[in-house]
Parts: sequence; C-alpha cells; structure tokens
Amino acid sequence: MIDVPGFEGVYAVTRDGDVWSFHHKGLPRQLSARALQAGYLKVTLCRDGVETERLIHHLVLEAFLAPKPHGHEARHLNGKPDDNRLCNLAWGTPAENAADKRKHGTHPEGEKHGRAKLTRAEVLAIRSRSAEGESNTSIAKDYLVGRKMVSLIVRRKRWTHV
Repeated sequence: MIDVPGFEGVYAVTRDGDVWSFHHKGLPRQLSARALQAGYLKVTLCRDGVETERLIHHLVLEAFLAPKPHGHEARHLNGKPDDNRLCNLAWGTPAENAADKRKHGTHPEGEKHGRAKLTRAEVLAIRSRSAEGESNTSIAKDYLVGRKMVSLIVRRKRWTHV
C-alpha cells in the first residue's frame, strides 16, 4: 500500500487497485468504488472539505509508476476497464490505447459506435446491391443515408472492418 499522491497520510492505494481511507481516527477503511457507464471505477476523495472524484486506474498508475506524462492516457492491457491491478495498467499514447481497444474488440466502430445508422448486415447488402449495378442514390434512399456515404462504404473508406 502506498500513499495517493496529493493525499499523503489520508488515502492509500494497493497494487490491486484497492483504495483506503485513514480519515476516521486513523483507522483504515476501504473505499467503495462506483462504476461509470463505460465500466471504469472511481472513488471520491476529500481534502479540506472539497470532494474530488478520481479514476482508480489513474490513482494506481500515479502512485506506483509516475504522474501522467503529457499527451498520454491510461491503458488497460487486458481490455477490462474494472481491472485496476498495476500489472494490467500502463501509461501510453492515444494511438497505443486505440490499438489496445481494437485488439480487445472494445473499440466503438460499426454498430458499436453510438451514432451508427447502419448494421453490419446493411453494409454488406449495400455493397452487394452496388456490385449488381444499382445506383448509390437509390441505395441511399432505402437506408436513409447520403449518396456519399454509400459511395464511401462501397469503396471501403467507411466500415472498413466489414
């Protein structure tokens, strides 16, 4: 267990991602973590009456490795956002983090993307219809997307993973 930087003597974190408070009469008490929608865990720390919510994986990395380097992000090496063990965490570039997400299948592309208008099956149907000679304008009307989007899908500039 090591002190949380900036909260020395008040909060500590373990290599397994457990966060402890020493507020109450100096007796240790493990904090309850709350999950964010994406699955990351956070805790609330308090200093001088001001509460601060912190991501547990950031606390572990800052305590055991180093402060967050400029332009870097926290990486969960196994793709599980609630696994905050030090052996599963690293600082990395956004490109490294994106590569991890693709490797783990957690990158929001295609149907997983929150703004996706099409499904995988529809993309395959669009490509098939285009290969049969149907116009992009006609296809676009059926799927309620723009003609340019159909063109990008057919030329594999969008939905490249399908």
